[in-house]
Amino acid sequence: MSVAEMGVSLFAVNEGYLDDVEVKKVVDFEQALLSHMISQQSDLIEALNRDQEYDDDIAEKLHAALKDFKANGSW
Repeated sequence: MSVAEMGVSLFAVNEGYLDDVEVKKVVDFEQALLSHMISQQSDLIEALNRDQEYDDDIAEKLHAALKDFKANGSW
């Protein structure tokens, strides 16, 4: 798992995006989320891996990506 993937997973948990996910579905949710981020948010993933920095702009992009992912309901 890359630094960016770990960061996305931790951000999702810390910001409450898994609060409504059943415990038995958490692994599926995380796998689908990371696949979504790699395929749909590759620029963000690449930037996180390259820069290994976190700021308000990154947080805003992560919130938008997670809201989009959850609205899709593909997990």
